[in-house]
Amino acid sequence: LDFLVVSCGLIRARFEETQRQIPDTYADAISPAMYLEQHRLKLERAMQRIADRRERAELETMIQTNQLSIKGEKAKLDEMEADPSSTQVNINRLRAREAELVAELEKWRADISSQEKKLANLPRAIEQQRLKLKKSIKHLLDLSKSLKMIPSTDALDALAKEEVEQIRQ
Repeated sequence: LDFLVVSCGLIRARFEETQRQIPDTYADAISPAMYLEQHRLKLERAMQRIADRRERAELETMIQTNQLSIKGEKAKLDEMEADPSSTQVNINRLRAREAELVAELEKWRADISSQEKKLANLPRAIEQQRLKLKKSIKHLLDLSKSLKMIPSTDALDALAKEEVEQIRQ
């Protein structure tokens, strides 16, 4: 009995090896002969298939994810390879716009500078305008004083001129 217990491990290993080689359909037919061992074998095989299916599902998910990633990378590569001319066109368009904006900025800077100069010169310009206005007023006063009063009217003078001319004739 002691010998059987000691050598049981070797027997069990040989038995398991034999069971693995038996297809599932034959194993079901032999099952009543080795009732307990067969159920353990069915359980192990079922658990292994479940683990294999899980692993397969994970691998399929990983494969799909990688395929999508590869498709995205391929699309980027295709776009990069097909697009250098459009990228150059964009660069040229942006540079032209930059030149326009720089020119416009320079115009605005010149306008600002001009307005700042006007503002700086404004007190002097105001003083010059005041002097000019005073001179104009003084000149107007002088002209007004030099105005002579002329008696009579144009109509009377025209009549007098006509009379003189009739007399001459």
